[in-house]
Amino acid sequence: MEVVLPSNILSDIFLRLPLKSIMLCKCVCKYWRDLITDPYFVHLHISTSHESLILHEFDHSDRYGLPGTLQWIDIIQHQPNNKYYLHYIKNLNLDRCTDNFRGSPVLVGSVNGLIACFRPDGCICILNPVLEEYIILPRPTIKYWCPILYGFGVSKAGEYKVIRITGRTEVYTLGTPAWRDLGERTYPIQQRPGHMYQRRSDGVFLNGHVYSLCGREIYDFDLDTETLELFPISPLVHAGFKDLMLGVLKGRLSLLSWSSFELEVWVMKEENWCKEIDMLMFGLLSWSPLRLMDGLKGTCNLMLCDQAARRLIMWCLDTNTIQQVDMQGKFGELMVYRPSFIKLDNFVSWPFELRKVYETMNTM
Repeated sequence: MEVVLPSNILSDIFLRLPLKSIMLCKCVCKYWRDLITDPYFVHLHISTSHESLILHEFDHSDRYGLPGTLQWIDIIQHQPNNKYYLHYIKNLNLDRCTDNFRGSPVLVGSVNGLIACFRPDGCICILNPVLEEYIILPRPTIKYWCPILYGFGVSKAGEYKVIRITGRTEVYTLGTPAWRDLGERTYPIQQRPGHMYQRRSDGVFLNGHVYSLCGREIYDFDLDTETLELFPISPLVHAGFKDLMLGVLKGRLSLLSWSSFELEVWVMKEENWCKEIDMLMFGLLSWSPLRLMDGLKGTCNLMLCDQAARRLIMWCLDTNTIQQVDMQGKFGELMVYRPSFIKLDNFVSWPFELRKVYETMNTM
């Protein structure tokens, strides 16, 4: 007689497994597959899955070149030396996502296992690396040569939305047939030279809001009220710093500012910017910051790319220790990624099509 464990016991077992093991379990039988893809289990898994990294590898010297690959990497901290190691999960080829259109897509943002990326031809793709599937959103109705800001997040009501700010503000809600025009923007937005082809996303998602950085201004888009507000930046941020980057540290909006010789980290606490870290950095002219992120033990880490050696570097800003990560390549973008089993066909209706993106051989 066949013994079938109750669904709640199986769910509890699956939640304790590594992601790769869950993916294998999904292929065992129809009962397990349906359980793992059930919305209740998907929600539980999102709340328990830990953060990993998505690296976009491409030739950033050729903006019209091949789209490159997405490398999905897990972060592991080994004891007793406390060194970080990157564990490869899979590579995804982006050729299909671009429909053979020359040029590399720009990562817009990630939330609950879904990644939004902007293609050079103006289209936007939503990708789930776990299920290796993607959809292409309808084209925006308003055409501008140089869009200024993009963002991706989920409202408190559970609606996944992509925002596009040009001369006007547009919103696309996943599962709907078309973009919506919210009218002309209220605030003038500073457009930086060459912003169309910069290789780092300037927006972060936090608590139902998308915060976007352009020039020395931060813009706050509320995904529930669909309103755009100017978010104050600390007047104490040194005007001489050549670049800024938004991040999320310990659930708070954060700001990295740096020059060739100095670095600062600011964190928003009770509606005020507080300087957490201020340090000098000499001889690091070839280092390019990629992402400000939480460490595994509550530390503040900065991921960088050594452009000269084409190597990833992890810098713990709390302890001022630097570790070269055993990974080389032409990395242009990095984002924090929390995997999920959200199925994109939940948002697909005619005439849109669910498509597959395929894993490539690991070359690491």
